[in-house]
Amino acid sequence: MKNSQYDSNSGKSEEDTVQEYVKQAETSWLTGSQVLFLLKKALKGEVPLTKVQQTPPSGSIMLFDRTDQKTSYKADGYGWKKKKASNSVRADCVKLMVDSKRKVL
Repeated sequence: MKNSQYDSNSGKSEEDTVQEYVKQAETSWLTGSQVLFLLKKALKGEVPLTKVQQTPPSGSIMLFDRTDQKTSYKADGYGWKKKKASNSVRADCVKLMVDSKRKVL
């Protein structure tokens, strides 16, 4: 994947890039390639996973391990939208697309 954000000649370390993306997420949506970059870093253990917070501030990036049964991202203090005629919480899933290709981690 050739992308200027990943170009090692850009003069930024990957740590600086992570911090830049976190800062950018406070005011705007991240692109698919930026999300993929952060997820890959989290899988390698280079970006820490998040502990559930009560009512996290707007613009927070929250990374959770869905296989960890003790972590419930829905315990963050917000009112989650319920499914029609059900008590279970509605979960919307999207496919991560980068360069018109579906990315699965």
